[in-house]
Amino acid sequence: MKTRHLLIAAMLGMTAVPAWAGDIEPGQWKSTTTIQGDNIPPGMSRERTDTECITTEEARDLEAAVRKNFTDEGCEVVQSSRDGDTISYQFSCQGQGGAMEARGSTTIQDSRHMTSTMTTSYAGDDTELAMTTEDEWVGETCEE
Repeated sequence: MKTRHLLIAAMLGMTAVPAWAGDIEPGQWKSTTTIQGDNIPPGMSRERTDTECITTEEARDLEAAVRKNFTDEGCEVVQSSRDGDTISYQFSCQGQGGAMEARGSTTIQDSRHMTSTMTTSYAGDDTELAMTTEDEWVGETCEE
């Protein structure tokens, strides 16, 4: 169960990074993620809010930012693509407790607002968790 908790925490970090499109504004972003599912690990909240500083370079390069978010967590990007304002992705991660698969998408509402959904599943387990994230631009200046 501890490995699953760590993988879910990593997934939350990835959904909270709105550095996925050339048409978002760089600066401070606030991300609110909600998790739905029956097997959320003990001590993990169903809702989480984070902030992230997005550089001009990150806001500009869609494909590089998507891959970096997932590979930095030790995951393999299986697929990533963009169709209009929607970025779709699929990736897999290998942890001590087994493999996890995830798929999702991010839709750019405008340069200061995005929404994301992600579903995760685990090999050899019926557990499936769904995450939704609202990303909102806070301002040009990033907090340290």
